[in-house]
Amino acid sequence: MNYTMSNGNNFGEDFKNAGKIGSSYSSVIAAISAILQGDQGARGICDEVGDSKIGKPFNGTTEEDKSYIESPYSYNSITDFYDNITSIEDVWFGGMAKNRDTSKSLSAYFAKYHPTEGAAVEAAIKTAKTEISKMPHPFVLNRTAEQNGVAIKACKALSSALSAANSALQND
Repeated sequence: MNYTMSNGNNFGEDFKNAGKIGSSYSSVIAAISAILQGDQGARGICDEVGDSKIGKPFNGTTEEDKSYIESPYSYNSITDFYDNITSIEDVWFGGMAKNRDTSKSLSAYFAKYHPTEGAAVEAAIKTAKTEISKMPHPFVLNRTAEQNGVAIKACKALSSALSAANSALQND
């Protein structure tokens, strides 16, 4: 597939050429930072799950917020939340669980250069997935369940861990 960015570059080639003339990423660090911290990167996904997809219906004061439910008719919301965090895990560990090359992963990089931050991200991924999996099904009928607040906190902790990892990366 050809994934073209707004600047006309193919995403894969643009990313592989980070730091080179013509790439939208000024450095490899900038490209990795986009993965960790960008609006559409890992932290953006985490914040969307915790703050919006779970948070708006759980904390919402307006009817619009309360009814902000993903997959309300299929009762698949919690699976969607879990899968969103799994996508962060897959990026961190270098691929999907059964097809990973961890030697070239963010996990390997952080284990070598920033082990404290790397371990924090990995623990936070695991915790977020665990707490989301404990949410009562279906979400649309249990949007204010206490466990949902625990899952929101776990997503916030993952977001913070990703930010800390990105900060450590900026010092490389």
